[in-house]
Amino acid sequence: MDIILLEDVTGNSYSYGKTCLHTGSDGIVLGSDDKPAYNTAVTLTNSGGTSEKYLCTADISSGSYIGISLTGHYSGYSKVNSTRTLTRTTKAGSSDFFINGDGWYAGVGSDTIPVSSEVQIYLTSSDTWLSGEDGLNAVLSGGYDLTLYYDKTPSSGGQIRIITAG
Repeated sequence: MDIILLEDVTGNSYSYGKTCLHTGSDGIVLGSDDKPAYNTAVTLTNSGGTSEKYLCTADISSGSYIGISLTGHYSGYSKVNSTRTLTRTTKAGSSDFFINGDGWYAGVGSDTIPVSSEVQIYLTSSDTWLSGEDGLNAVLSGGYDLTLYYDKTPSSGGQIRIITAG
């Protein structure tokens, strides 16, 4: 065997958050001072803060909740290698969440979806990001209306990656 090709089946190689697209002179400028080349860029905001600008040729909209994976680029900037579209659920409440074994789950319709241990949680009223079990406990005890974003169907191993609370 010469090559083993592994595909990201867990979704854990992506960073999840809210995007901001930067175009024109607000993007990444490559080229020279006398001949600038403006390249579209994207930043990702989550509990870790707002990322640096990444070169982006993917079809991404500002304000989207998605996952991105990065690769290197000859310019020294990181480039968006692939994106993971998230499915948005209808409103959920704290009563839809429960612990089973070592993890959190949410009942969404007739499905039960695991909550990622690194779930990103956005509090819309205060423009604040939380993450993980501590963040989940905070919003579940806060009486918020919750919107859940998951990466794949539950039967394909999907997980809840982002929760917005408002």
